[in-house]
Amino acid sequence: MEKSGHEFKKNIIKISIAAFCAVLWSLHPFELAAAANDWENPAVFAINKEAGHATYIPYEDTASLYADKERFECPWVDTQSSLYMSLNGKWNFKLVDTPAERPLDFMTKGYDFSSWDTIPVPSNWEMQGYDTPIYCNVEYPHDNTPPYIKRRPGYDGYAENPVGSYHRTVNVPADWNGKNIFIHFGGIYSAAYVWVNGVQVGYTQGSNNDHEFDITAYVKPGTENSIDVQVFRWSDGSYLECQDMFRMSGIYRDVYLFAVPQTFIRDHYITSKLNAPEYTSGEISIDAWINNRGKEPSVSVAEVFVTDNNGTPICTFEPRSVEVAPGAEQKITFSAQVQDIMLWTAEHPNLYNVVFRLATPEGQPQEAFVTKYGFRDIKLSGGKFYLNGRPVIFKGVNRHDTHPLLGRAVDVKSMLKDVLMMKRSNVNTIRTSHYPNQDKMYAMFDYYGLFVVCEADLECHANQTLSSNPEWREAFVDRGERMVLRDRNHPSIMMWSMGNESGGGENFEAELAAIRALDPRPVHYEQGWQYSDFTSNMYPSLDELSKLDTTTNETAFFPAKVNADGTEQPKEYKPHFVCEYAHAMGNAIGNLKEYVELFENSNRIIGGCIWDWADQSIYDPKLLKTTGEKRLTTGYDYPGPHQGNFCCNGIVTSERDVTPKLDQVSKVYQYVEFSNYDPATHTLTIKNKYHDTNLNDFYIMWSITIDGEEMPIDIKRRRIFLPDCMPGDSVKIDIPYNSELVAMSGPEYFLNIEMWSKRMKPWGVKSPSASEQLLIKSGTERTIVDETYIVSKISCKDDNDKIVIKGEAMEVIFDKATASMVSLKYGDTRNLFSDGKGFVFDSYRYIENDKYEGTDSIVYGDISYKVLPGKKSVEVTTTAKSEGKCDYKIVYTIYSNGLITMDVKFNPLASGLRRMGLSCKLLKGMRNVIYYARGPWENYTDRKVGTYFGVYDDTVEGMEEKYMKPQSMGNREGLRYLMLLDGDGRGLRIDVDGRASFSALRFTDQELAKLQHVWELPDNRRDDIVLHIDYMQRGLGNASCGPDTLEKYQVPSEGEYGYRLLIRPQWGMPK
Repeated sequence: MEKSGHEFKKNIIKISIAAFCAVLWSLHPFELAAAANDWENPAVFAINKEAGHATYIPYEDTASLYADKERFECPWVDTQSSLYMSLNGKWNFKLVDTPAERPLDFMTKGYDFSSWDTIPVPSNWEMQGYDTPIYCNVEYPHDNTPPYIKRRPGYDGYAENPVGSYHRTVNVPADWNGKNIFIHFGGIYSAAYVWVNGVQVGYTQGSNNDHEFDITAYVKPGTENSIDVQVFRWSDGSYLECQDMFRMSGIYRDVYLFAVPQTFIRDHYITSKLNAPEYTSGEISIDAWINNRGKEPSVSVAEVFVTDNNGTPICTFEPRSVEVAPGAEQKITFSAQVQDIMLWTAEHPNLYNVVFRLATPEGQPQEAFVTKYGFRDIKLSGGKFYLNGRPVIFKGVNRHDTHPLLGRAVDVKSMLKDVLMMKRSNVNTIRTSHYPNQDKMYAMFDYYGLFVVCEADLECHANQTLSSNPEWREAFVDRGERMVLRDRNHPSIMMWSMGNESGGGENFEAELAAIRALDPRPVHYEQGWQYSDFTSNMYPSLDELSKLDTTTNETAFFPAKVNADGTEQPKEYKPHFVCEYAHAMGNAIGNLKEYVELFENSNRIIGGCIWDWADQSIYDPKLLKTTGEKRLTTGYDYPGPHQGNFCCNGIVTSERDVTPKLDQVSKVYQYVEFSNYDPATHTLTIKNKYHDTNLNDFYIMWSITIDGEEMPIDIKRRRIFLPDCMPGDSVKIDIPYNSELVAMSGPEYFLNIEMWSKRMKPWGVKSPSASEQLLIKSGTERTIVDETYIVSKISCKDDNDKIVIKGEAMEVIFDKATASMVSLKYGDTRNLFSDGKGFVFDSYRYIENDKYEGTDSIVYGDISYKVLPGKKSVEVTTTAKSEGKCDYKIVYTIYSNGLITMDVKFNPLASGLRRMGLSCKLLKGMRNVIYYARGPWENYTDRKVGTYFGVYDDTVEGMEEKYMKPQSMGNREGLRYLMLLDGDGRGLRIDVDGRASFSALRFTDQELAKLQHVWELPDNRRDDIVLHIDYMQRGLGNASCGPDTLEKYQVPSEGEYGYRLLIRPQWGMPK
């Protein structure tokens, strides 16, 4: 029987459904299978399943509650309660391909499981080597014939509807006798029957919601009990779970038993109303539902205590005596005034302990538990989202449950790592795309401070007509209700989201009404503004967003408020929330800075969430099971209607490695702005963009670099403690360095600023909270050759098809046919150009989020030369054309002492160039890279603000990135000089004047484009080194799913552009 709400009220439809299900449930399992398929009936999604309720772990009494200190402090830690028993661990397991093949008698006593395998619970059975992972984005892996599950035509690479049967035994404590005993499943994909001691207990759907059953009547405390579960990979519920992810199956979240007295607190709900404008006083209200599952009336005494982290009460409530009839439930409410409270925000996640205690009238303890609660006030007004009276900008990410080894069965360690990485990277918001997360993770959000967009487990992307089909309405409502009932006590949740990409049908109107009846928080739904407190969209262009401040779309406004005299007030805009933007597939996150600047300066755009947090690549389960090798795979490695590598969109890898994308996000999302730097007075302005943090919580550390090398300055002088500066305000500070430090002409000087917290944060401090680099003084030209000290003469020989130039321990050869410098030798070295082709024009680039544009052939032009006066140098001029896309000219000046300058001019003739520059291939031994440019992370013209000019050491292999699908990578903008050296420090140094970027890899981009997996890189490295020196590369943009690269970051299509290089030999490691 499906229970609806705390009063167990049912409408006529639910009564008829329950009656129908009761008749079926009375049948033997064999008869049930023949009579109807619950897993293909949208009206049946819960049988004998408990109503949703807030998360809690019961204890015998408050003494045992307080004694479990670690759990009391951090509610995601395993509990030591004697009323809790984990069922995680090894279960017997058998998988079949279809429901018709499933065992129907395995729950009977004496069944022989000796031929069955064992499987860890929680887990996805696909990640244990059974069945097949299937990646789908907007499609169903099965046929689109709701509510029925049939094989999709043309897809025979996986089973039609596998069924997994689970069995285990458990010794239930004898002292649980007389208590109510429940079994709790945190998540099951996608539908399941449950038996205890051979008796059917219930049926459930809604994969990412809790599944809980009262098993008191079936379990036998003090003896061994059998638990049996049968899980269907697909069900009618799968039509509502068409999310962009690997589709996996099984009991994949925690399973446990818990016991409570026959009369117990079934649910609780904590709210508060705070007084503006300070919001530090107000009223707390606590509802508790006391439920009696016994056969006699009960009388209990309920008490609630609210304390701070020191155990000090902040208010008092009178104990409440509660009488409850058998089989009934009684709601009671505690209310009190609170003063001088500390508010909850993402920056200051202050939590209080709300302790519940139930006892007999004589004082005998019956039950105790604790819920963490944070006081905060949410209000929407004038197109803004206000928290505690201050506007919020949501700087967020979308996150899927994903782990390369565990699949969707993520563990506490992985969840905690995600939260800590987000906090350290200035992320303040997480959208639980596209389903509720584990309850443990919300405890982390509360504790560490992350704003949450809590989303219902609902997406019918491939069949959006379901949102208008009344037969599915109750299923829509159930998913929204269960989300809210479980999670509404969490202060981190800023808004509810009714689902994702499911059309705008009337079923969302019903879901909205159900949510509003349970909690007053704002509600979001991107595809139905009429059902939402927000307007919302995905992957908009900056131009589209900029027009939202003045949109006249009727659904962008709240209904007009009516004055007492009947006149209407002016309509107010709804806030606009960008639920998905900056699609991060592969080498991406271009022009993020412009989006965040728009958020911060808009009248009604309140921020957004990047898609998404982590790549969803997984280790090959079959290989893992047979050899133990951890080899990452992606969508196109498995059968089914996959969307290729579209699941790898993370700003971190699936293994949670930091990427250059995360570095950019951390910088762009930072909460201070450094501006108005005056090198003459050494002053700069710092603007506070935090929500509720004073800058006096921080100090800055400054340093000065001269040509990329940090100058030695006493550390005490380099630390500046910041004064009072409240959010929205600015402060001017002085950097106390002596101007004589930067008086030398010639070098380039930068001021580097890092802002650090004075206090250790709960998430640890591994990087500064904010940083900036500011130019003090530009350097002079680097490629000027002073011929004063050149004494030797140079020789130049025109040798039919080539020009041979020799100087002091140097030989340069030009090929007349290709108008190229094809050989360069210093001393006794071999030709440094491994392919004998030298520098050639190259516009080929391959990244996943833009189309191929390249130049595969070059029409070579003229070559001419002349020995310059003094006979110390030779000037060689070459020209060439590149398929009508870009002409170029290089003027080489070769000096007798081994110096070579290259004046390079590009004349683009067409739009769409991906890069405009030169490339060459160098000897394999020159693998050590020292460069003065932006670093240390890879960076591009529209993704570089998180990188700073400096001198960095690396290797060619170290400049590779871990993109799941290999692609163009390793670029560094703002090149000043570059050294490529062998192990003895011998090689080339290249200085640059003008705009330039470079990369040095053991791959051409054409070779990278042919690879499918990151682990293929080591086996496919070239022996030689591919060096690119570009005038410009096209920005990365967001075109994998979103707008194109901004025009200002595109390679120009006309004009003349260029740089000047100075090439010289390097004879040893630099000091």
